[in-house]
Amino acid sequence: MNGWIHPALFFFAGAILLPFVKDKGRAIVVLGMPALAFLSLLVFPQGTYGQISLMDMSLTFGRVDRLSLVFGYIFTLIAFIGMIYSLHVKKIAEPIAAFIYAGSAMGAIFAGDLVTLFLFWEAMAFSSTVIVLMGGNGAAGLRYLLIPIFGGVCLLAGIVIHLSAGNDPAIFGSARS
Repeated sequence: MNGWIHPALFFFAGAILLPFVKDKGRAIVVLGMPALAFLSLLVFPQGTYGQISLMDMSLTFGRVDRLSLVFGYIFTLIAFIGMIYSLHVKKIAEPIAAFIYAGSAMGAIFAGDLVTLFLFWEAMAFSSTVIVLMGGNGAAGLRYLLIPIFGGVCLLAGIVIHLSAGNDPAIFGSARS
């Protein structure tokens, strides 16, 4: 990855660490991971990072340009504010799902191709549904589930149409300054 640490990794690491920490350690993880993600956005230059080949496609997990950085800053700040709220939440599953949601959102922001975008989009859909379900109203959670499923099906249909026309999944091109 050329030394670039994807900001989503901090959120995913937070989701993994949360079940193992208590009290002050939880506060450090909950507030520290969004702060580290924000700092990672500040120090790395624009460019393309984290490219892998899969089934004759090049997947790009990090396409950093000025626009993606602006949205990355906004999302990490919102995640930090949301995590402040989560400090009083007793159920550990809610902040874990929130970390997965924030990490998936960061992945979608920096996706450099349609396949990567779709993967992170679906992770966002799943984790946001878990957050709603944890609110205690199962019927509302199941109704909510229909929205991200519909969005994911529409996104997938668009990707399939785009790819079946012989287009490249990396529609974003190279990173611009």
